[in-house]
Amino acid sequence: MSKVNPLYTEEYAGDFKSRFEILKSVMDNIKTPVFSLDTYYNYTSFNKAHQLMMKNIYGVDIELGKSILKYQSVKEDRLKAKANLDRALNGEKVTVTAFSGKEELSRLFFEIEHRPIYDEKGKIKGVSVFARDISRQKKAEGAIFKERDKLKSLLDSLRDGMCIISNNHQVLYTNPALEREFGEVNGKKCHEYLFGKRESCSWCRNDEIFAGKSREHRLKSPVNGKTYEIFEAPIKTVPGIKSKLLKLHDITPEIKTREKQQQSQDKYRLLIENLQEGIWEIDKNADTTFVNDKMATMLGYSPEEMMGKNLFDFMDESVIPFAEKNLKKRKKGLKDRHDFEFVRKDGEKIYTTLITTPLQDVDGNYQGALAAVIDITDLKDAQKALEISEDFLRGLFENMPSGIAVYEVKNQGKKGQDYIIKEFNKTSQRMEGKSRREVIGKSLRDLRPNIDEYGLIGVFKKVWDSGEAVYFPEKRYVDENYSNWYENYVFKAPTGEVVAIYNDVTEKKRAELEIKNSLKEKEILISEIHHRVKNNLQIIVSLLHLQEIHEEDTRLIRILRETQGRVRTMAQVHNKLYQADIITNINFQNYARQLLEGIISSFDKTRYIKTNFEIDDIPINLETAIPLGLIINELVTNSIKYAFFQDEGTISIKLEPLDNQFQLSVGDDGVGIKKDIDITKTRTLGLQLVNSLVNQLDGEIELDRTRGTCFKIKFKILDYKKRI
Repeated sequence: MSKVNPLYTEEYAGDFKSRFEILKSVMDNIKTPVFSLDTYYNYTSFNKAHQLMMKNIYGVDIELGKSILKYQSVKEDRLKAKANLDRALNGEKVTVTAFSGKEELSRLFFEIEHRPIYDEKGKIKGVSVFARDISRQKKAEGAIFKERDKLKSLLDSLRDGMCIISNNHQVLYTNPALEREFGEVNGKKCHEYLFGKRESCSWCRNDEIFAGKSREHRLKSPVNGKTYEIFEAPIKTVPGIKSKLLKLHDITPEIKTREKQQQSQDKYRLLIENLQEGIWEIDKNADTTFVNDKMATMLGYSPEEMMGKNLFDFMDESVIPFAEKNLKKRKKGLKDRHDFEFVRKDGEKIYTTLITTPLQDVDGNYQGALAAVIDITDLKDAQKALEISEDFLRGLFENMPSGIAVYEVKNQGKKGQDYIIKEFNKTSQRMEGKSRREVIGKSLRDLRPNIDEYGLIGVFKKVWDSGEAVYFPEKRYVDENYSNWYENYVFKAPTGEVVAIYNDVTEKKRAELEIKNSLKEKEILISEIHHRVKNNLQIIVSLLHLQEIHEEDTRLIRILRETQGRVRTMAQVHNKLYQADIITNINFQNYARQLLEGIISSFDKTRYIKTNFEIDDIPINLETAIPLGLIINELVTNSIKYAFFQDEGTISIKLEPLDNQFQLSVGDDGVGIKKDIDITKTRTLGLQLVNSLVNQLDGEIELDRTRGTCFKIKFKILDYKKRI
């Protein structure tokens, strides 16, 4: 049996001890808590960072061989820790984000990784655990999101629909009011979402808007049939972002009488062997002596490529003075944590956080430095995105077409002087004729001396107490400087301020009064016109009747009577419009019934002909009623004259909705029309007139010979304006 040289054995043991000391130094100088447990949750190792963490959170001094669960005095922490450790002891790699400690004392947030430890035979003998403190990140995120939510709440609480549209027509943001009108965007562009168009709208003026102009106009949306007063304005935020604000104010009632902001912030993970950070060791000349795989990957190299290279080879010349200043601190034995910018192999810059520790020999001489490196490039980008978002929302606030005032509430908000102006957008400054500097810090009463009489203080108080938003409709405010009408929308912000969104509607109120007076005069005039048209048509009927009396030619008498019936049909429409409250539509049920009875009576067939009448109470406008009445007149007259050999039978009239149109059916149970007759090519004047009237209605006609004769006409209600 060979023997080992004692000198070699001693040298090998010394080298092993040196490597162990280096590893222990690395572990103890890493700020990330690292520890291992056996299968009974007892400590088998831990570094100083974990020892300090347990002391800070639970006030205990941990020992090897003792169970970690006994040290965790918070039951919730203990249960969660045991569940995750059990998963790792079953062979699962577990990474979780959790908090530890009592909330009111020293709660900290960690990203914790659990890995099973195996022996030579592949059997699990314990767990290694690595915990990265992310408490600072959580607090920073909370502060940023709180400010963002404060600004977003202003837009989300607006009563009018608001949206943000990019220069390629993409809808970037919609507020709840707009989604209630049009539903979710689901990736649609503005012309699809708001107007149901495949291509961009013909009235779109994006070039003018993005050139800095604002625009106001009115449009009717085919999506929901509502008409909106639309305001467009460019949003001036950070360079490179081109977007516009679109406000839709529903003015349909006046005529008849806007990602989420979506935020995402990627969590970065640094998985270095059994660690999450990159590890970088340099000697006293700043040459690289060790990097782990993660550190090399972070910079786009392999570990072999980085070995021996100087620290300054991985940075831009502009940051070298800052790096030299930091190295001087390491040579003095000072630890440090700071952010730094490196250059990757591909030339891209990477932003990191370095936790650096000087390395010294036994005599305290500087030998180099060890750094734990965390990639925060994604975090920097996310922070920049949040800053852009905040600037974006603030730009919206300043460019809102409505006045917006934010009030800090004092003394429970009982009086006008208890509401102190905190924010005041540009529209408010323009409406009040005062600059922001003149009003910030002043009370509501300073701005509006007669505010108690206006009634807004009661609304503010109600909103402050209940937290529910209140719409304060149009009301007139009067003092020695103002005499205008305003409408207000008041809500309580999540941060406690009372927010008032208001518009000066004085011109609108004046216009409404003028429109109402004008409409009343026009309705009287149109009603009188219908009355006179009816009288004139009746005169024509009388003249035709007089002419009939003096004629002996039976053919001419028949023509005169048919003409009288047609004129009388049109006269009845105008008579109905004259008598109706709404002069644009008639009750077609009453009109058609009287028309049918009048036709049968004119032929003196009331005793012989029965009627089957199925028409509901349907309002129909003048453009549609006259052609329908003439069609009924011709078809009923035709049935009376030709359908019944014994002068007895039944005439049926039915009007029913069919999909998005209507169907008028006029038929009889008589002998029927001959099969060789094509009703669309007949030379009979009556049927020619019927075909012409069906075309006028943009309709279709078909003949059903199943039981007698039944004409079925499908049509839509004519819209006169669309046919100009």
